[in-house]
Amino acid sequence: MARFRLGFWAILLASLAVFPLVGYQVARHGIRPVQQMTSTARHITSTNLRERILPDGYPVELASEDKKEPELPLRLGNFLRWD
Repeated sequence: MARFRLGFWAILLASLAVFPLVGYQVARHGIRPVQQMTSTARHITSTNLRERILPDGYPVELASEDKKEPELPLRLGNFLRWD
């Protein structure tokens, strides 16, 4: 029984050390497309509203956002003009 307890605690401690590291890596990998889209969006200003965030290579969940409102920057550009 003592051998079982020792094995149990060893596996538990190893799990507590490994799983947070694996979870951190998975989260970093999953958030990378959002960081790339954010970086591109920061470069879009009122002077270059025709620049687009291309959905190529992004997960389906993020790529579909581009198709919902593709004309939004143009509408925003029309709104910002004070002619």
